[in-house]
Amino acid sequence: PWLPAALDSALAQSHRPLEIIAVDDGSTDATPAILADYAARHPDAFRVLSQPNRGQCAAANAGLAVSRGHYIK
Repeated sequence: PWLPAALDSALAQSHRPLEIIAVDDGSTDATPAILADYAARHPDAFRVLSQPNRGQCAAANAGLAVSRGHYIK
């Protein structure tokens, strides 16, 4: 239930250009559908990566590997 609120908060940031990379690390709930919806509605700012469950560190590294931004969080 917190994912849409977190994504809305990230999208509301004033710094531009904005690059949001969400890594779905093997979710078994509604996360893939939520991320697909945000990616469809915000294609210039939002990108989704999907991978089998490898854990938080692997997910962060996957996102970092494809990032083009100056600031990472």
